[in-house]
Amino acid sequence: MKALKNTLMGLVVFALIIAGMPAMTQQAQASTTVTAYVTLSDSGSFVSDKNGADIVRRAVTLSGQDSYTLVDVLTELHEQYYADGADGFAYSDAYGYGNGVDKLWGEATSSVGYYVNDQMAMSLDDSVADGDDVAVWFYDDAANYEGYTYFDQKTASASLEDGAASVTLKLSQYSYDSSWNLVAGTVTGASVTVNGTDSGIDTDSEGNATVSFSKAGTYVISATMKNSDGSTAITAPYCVVTVTDSSSDGTTLKTQKIKVKKASLKKTYKAKKLRKKARSFKIKASTTGDGTLTFKKVSGSKRIKINKKTGKVTVKKGTKKGTYKINVKIKASATDTYAKTSVTKTIVVKVK
Repeated sequence: MKALKNTLMGLVVFALIIAGMPAMTQQAQASTTVTAYVTLSDSGSFVSDKNGADIVRRAVTLSGQDSYTLVDVLTELHEQYYADGADGFAYSDAYGYGNGVDKLWGEATSSVGYYVNDQMAMSLDDSVADGDDVAVWFYDDAANYEGYTYFDQKTASASLEDGAASVTLKLSQYSYDSSWNLVAGTVTGASVTVNGTDSGIDTDSEGNATVSFSKAGTYVISATMKNSDGSTAITAPYCVVTVTDSSSDGTTLKTQKIKVKKASLKKTYKAKKLRKKARSFKIKASTTGDGTLTFKKVSGSKRIKINKKTGKVTVKKGTKKGTYKINVKIKASATDTYAKTSVTKTIVVKVK
């Protein structure tokens, strides 16, 4: 009798396992992989990742779940591209309206905006699908939030014909009308940039701007605008343009190398000399090619800044005793003969 009872119990358990297998199979099949394209900016400029590259339409791939939210996207973005990984990101439902940002890119703040496919996200709990464009930014002025600004294209392509190609983009910005409805309007007079450099082109009365190219390559188009008080008026719009040359003869560009004198990467000052006046020195860099050098601070102390064109490093007035470091990305632009290249160097300033 006991043996029969054990046998029946075993059959019941087996039946339950068999019955559950289709559900488990369906659950496994329900998991999906999506790739979202994330752009991160601060006060109208793109934020750099741990390697010094701007985060513009950065591919973030998620897998293992059947659905994803902005929390998942931003967690993975930090995990892959922020120096301290996911520790640089935190969120909570502080006000009962859904999860919001508490910390982004290592900065404790809730003054952050986020849109998906040019539409406002209500919270970090909003869903994200494959191919979505996610724009996230730090507000420059928490008292006067700049409206989300965007081009009518996120990507564009052009082919050189007789050594020239062009792309026309339309710039728009969201704002609120008298009834607090969110409406989009054109942006006039914004300065268009190409790979971070002012192109000398402004958007016209209809928000349009035509950007011309003379070389094949990949270009990031953006725009900037300031309010009368100097604060940021628009978020950083973006369009990644790919220019090809169908008439290329296949010539391979030469490699240029950037040389930096190590002695110019270190400096020591006495604290008393910084009490009333800022101090400066210059990074001594050169290239073996004929590309133009530019300098960009990608991380480090806020007490040190660098001139983009000259490489002049300035230590702010009032800097106290201690050791200060910044990481600087030095780029050499592409030319007709040489391919572009870059190196990242660490500047160390000691104040005694």
